[in-house]
Amino acid sequence: MSRCKTRNAALQRDSVGCLLRLKKCLRLGIVPFIITDDLKAFYYRGLQNWETERGYLRDTCGLAQDRFRQVLTYFHIKV
Repeated sequence: MSRCKTRNAALQRDSVGCLLRLKKCLRLGIVPFIITDDLKAFYYRGLQNWETERGYLRDTCGLAQDRFRQVLTYFHIKV
C-alpha cells in the first residue's frame, strides 16, 4: 500500500512540476511543446543526428510548438 502512495506522490509532484514549467514558459513568452507519439520517431532522429543535422530536431519541435499554439489559441491564452 505504501508503494502505491509513493507512486501517486511522485506522479503528483511530476504533474505539479509540469504545470509550473508550463506557467513559466507562458510568462516568458515561450510556446511550450509536447512530443506526441506520432512525432517521437522524428524527435529521436533529431536527437541522434543533432551534431550533423540540427534541422531535424528544430523542425520537429517547431511543429510540436505550432500544435500547442493552436491549443492556446483555442482557449484564448496569449503568449
